[in-house]
Amino acid sequence: MFCEECCCQRDFKNLKKNKRVNESLTVDGSLQSIRKVLSSVQLVRCCTCGAQYEINPAEYTQVEFTRNYNSRIESSEQTQNASGTKSGAVQNTTKTRPEHVQDASNTDETAIKSALDNIPDSVSDAGQISNSAKVQRKRKELYRQIKQDHFSVTDNSLPAKNAFIQEAGRLPVINTFGFNAEVFGHAPAFLKSKLSTALFAVCGTQFSQLGAPKNRVFCYFEGNGFELGREHLTGSINAFARAYLHAVTKQIKKDILHHCPVIIMDESTLRVNETAREKKAAGKSIKSQIWTMNTSWTSELQASWFRVSPSRSADEVIDILKSDLKDEDGNVAVKYLLSDGYAGYDAGIKELNQIEGVFLKSCRCMTHGRRGLWKNLRSNGLLDIYGQLLPEGTSFFDFKDNLEKFRNTRKGKKLLTDNNVSLLTIFYLINALFVIESSVVRKHGYICTTEEFKRDLIAARNRYSRPIVETLFDNIRQYIAANPKLIVPRVSMDGCIRFNKNNRYPESAALIYLLNFETELKRFIESADIELSSSKAERSLKLGICARKSFMFLTSEDGGQAFADYQTIINTCILNRVPPLSYIIWLVANIKYRTQLLEREGRGCAMGLTMPKKEKIVVKLPDGTMAKELISMYDKRNIIDFDNIDVKGLAPYDYRRYLDEHNPRL
Repeated sequence: MFCEECCCQRDFKNLKKNKRVNESLTVDGSLQSIRKVLSSVQLVRCCTCGAQYEINPAEYTQVEFTRNYNSRIESSEQTQNASGTKSGAVQNTTKTRPEHVQDASNTDETAIKSALDNIPDSVSDAGQISNSAKVQRKRKELYRQIKQDHFSVTDNSLPAKNAFIQEAGRLPVINTFGFNAEVFGHAPAFLKSKLSTALFAVCGTQFSQLGAPKNRVFCYFEGNGFELGREHLTGSINAFARAYLHAVTKQIKKDILHHCPVIIMDESTLRVNETAREKKAAGKSIKSQIWTMNTSWTSELQASWFRVSPSRSADEVIDILKSDLKDEDGNVAVKYLLSDGYAGYDAGIKELNQIEGVFLKSCRCMTHGRRGLWKNLRSNGLLDIYGQLLPEGTSFFDFKDNLEKFRNTRKGKKLLTDNNVSLLTIFYLINALFVIESSVVRKHGYICTTEEFKRDLIAARNRYSRPIVETLFDNIRQYIAANPKLIVPRVSMDGCIRFNKNNRYPESAALIYLLNFETELKRFIESADIELSSSKAERSLKLGICARKSFMFLTSEDGGQAFADYQTIINTCILNRVPPLSYIIWLVANIKYRTQLLEREGRGCAMGLTMPKKEKIVVKLPDGTMAKELISMYDKRNIIDFDNIDVKGLAPYDYRRYLDEHNPRL
C-alpha cells in the first residue's frame, strides 16, 4: 500500500497485533435482528522506512468473517484450553486480507457476559485501568475466543479467483458472481461508525422503497436490539446517501442525458420543513417539488433520476438540464422532452434554446387528454355505453358500425345526442392510437429496444396513426365550433393565442388540453423513441408519493436530497430487475476499493471514508466582515472525498450487465 513517509507504494508487514477491537451493529437473519460484530484494527509496518499504520476494517473490500455456531461461548478456562490448539478451519490471512470481522451473533448473551466477567485482569489493581481499557481487554478476549474456537466457521467476501471484472477504459469492478454481500455487509460502513453497511442498506430501502418514516425505521430496529439514539440513526441514513449514493445518482443523470434522444419528466409536491419555514417567512408557498427524469421505452439504458427543489419554476427545469445536457465534446443527445401540460417545461426549453443554443422539442402526453375525457364519460354514464359498443370478441375497428347500430335503437336515440356521439368518437380515436402502438409492441414480444421494432413502429404510425390523429383534431375543432362556450381565448405575453377552459363545462379541460398542445401531441409521428404517454415518469414517482403519504414531510434539506438519491437508486434497480440490497452492498464495496486505488497512487486518504456531516465555512458578509456559516451536506460548497471517486460502471444497469455477461453458468 502507499506509504506516506516514503511517498510511494511499499510492501508492508502485518505485525499480527490487534491494536484495538471495535464493535459495530449489523442486521442478521430473516427477521433483521440487530447483532454485534467485533472487528480488529491491526498494525502494519513499512518494510522500507519502518513507519507503522493502522489497518481499519472500514477501509477494505476483502473481508473475512468468522461466525461461532455454538449455542454459547464456553467458560473462560475452557476457552483458553481450547485456544492452545490451532484449528485448521480458521487461519490468519492478514497478508492478503487485512480485515478480520468476527461475529458473536449466535452466542448466548448471558453466557458471553459471564465469560467476560470471569476474565482475570492482567494487573493487580484493576481500578487503575480506565473503562475503555477494560472494554478493550474484554473485547480482545472475546475476539480470540470466537476466532480460535473449533466450532467457528470463516467466510470471505471476495473469491480467490476472478474477483474483479476488467473492461477497457474503466477501472476494475468487483465480480458480481462470487462476491459475498452478506459477509461484506457486516463490515463498518464508515471509519469510527458503529453501523454496518448491511444495516445502512436495509434502513435505506425501508425508508425509500417501503415508504417507512425514519422514526418508524428506528422504532423497528430499536425493538430488535438497536442501542443507539434516534438522531444517530436518522442522521446516518442521510449521510450514507450523501457518501455512497450521490455520486452514482449524478452519473445516472449524465448517462440519461448523454445516451437518450427522448427524456420523460414529471414532478410532484413534497414538504421539506426546513425549506417550508424559510419560504413561509418570505411569504411564499411552503411546498417543495420532487422531480423525476426517465429514459424512453426504446432506450437500451433504463434509468430514473430524482431531485428535490424548493420550487416548481421554469428555472428548476433549466437548472436540471443545462449542467449535464452537453457531453465532453459539446454534443447534445437529447432531442425531445416528453412531459405533461405544465408550462414550466416550455419556458425552460425556450430559454435553453435561446441562451444555451440547445434546440429541444417539446412533446406532450396523450394520456392526460384521454384521462380528462374518461372522467367526463364516466360521470355522464357514457363510459358504459362505450363498453357496449366494443364488446369482448369484436374487432376494435368495428366501433363506427356498432355506434350507428346502437344509435338507431330506442335506447340510443334517447341517450346519444350529437355532442355525446362526438365525445365518444374523440375518445375512441385516442384509444385507437394506443391500440396501434400496443399491437406493434406485442408483435415484438414487448422488446422495444431493437431497430426492427423502431422500423415497424414508424411504419405503423405513418400508415395508421397519422390519418387517425388528423381526424382526431378535426373532430375536436368541430365539437368546439358547435359549442363555442367551451373555450375562453386569451393572448399570452409573447403574442400567442391560448385557449383556457370553461369550468362550467366538464369536458372543456380535456379538449382544451388537446387543442392547445396539438403540435406537441402530433410530434410522436417524427420518431419511434417518443411514446404517446409520459406515464413512465408518473409510475416512477409512485414510490415517492406513497412515501410522502406515509411520512407527510421530511425534516431537513439533507433529508430531502437523500430521499431523492434513494429514489434514484431504488427505481433504477427496479427498472433493471436488480435486488436493491445486494446492489447497494456491492456498490459500497466498489467505492471502498476505488478509494484504496486512489490511496495507492497517493491521491487519496483512507480518512476520506469518514461519515459526511454539515460543515462550517467562512463567508464574507455584505458589510465586508467575515463570519462562519453552517452549510448542509448537499450544499455544492461542501465537497467531500467521496466526490473524487470515479463511479463509472457502478450504476444498477451496469450491475445488471455484469450479471448477464459474466454469468459462469453460460
